[in-house]
Amino acid sequence: IPCIVLFCLSAVFQFTVACNSPIIISHERVDWSMKVNLIGTIIVAIGNLLFVPSMGMLGAALAILISSIFNSLSYSYLTTRLIKGRYKGYELVMGLFCSPVVLIILFKMPLIIEVLSSILVLAGMIGWSFQKTIFKREDLFFLEHITLPPMLKKIIYTIFSWLERDQ
Repeated sequence: IPCIVLFCLSAVFQFTVACNSPIIISHERVDWSMKVNLIGTIIVAIGNLLFVPSMGMLGAALAILISSIFNSLSYSYLTTRLIKGRYKGYELVMGLFCSPVVLIILFKMPLIIEVLSSILVLAGMIGWSFQKTIFKREDLFFLEHITLPPMLKKIIYTIFSWLERDQ
C-alpha cells in the first residue's frame, strides 16, 4: 500500500503535466517537453540506483514521485513563460502538501499523524484545484453519458459547483 500511495501522488503531479502539455505543443515547443522528460527519466534512473537497493519497490516509487514533481514544476514554469504570465508555484505548494504523506510512508508514523496529514493533503489539493480553476460546471456534460447511480452524480455536481471558481 505505501508504494501505491506514492504512485497516486505521482499521478497527481502528472495531471499537471497533462494540463500544461497541450499549451507547450500548441506553441510548437515540443523540444522543451522532450528535454524535461529526458531529465525526468534520468532522475528516475538515478533514484532507482540510490533507493532501490535499500528500500526495494518503495524506493522505485519514491524515484518516480521525485521525477513527477520535477516534471510538474518544469512544465508549469515553461507554460507560464510561453503565455508570458507570472509563475505562481501552485505545484510547489501542492508538493509541500504531499510531503507529510511521503514522510509518513518512509518513516512509518502513528495513525493520528497519518490521518491529520491526509486531511492536510486533501485540503491542499482542493485549494490547488480551486486556484487553477480545474472545476467548471460546464465540464459536467460528460456525466450525462456515463451510467452512475443518481446519488453519485448528485455528489459530483455538488463538488463541482462548490469548487467552481467565479470568473
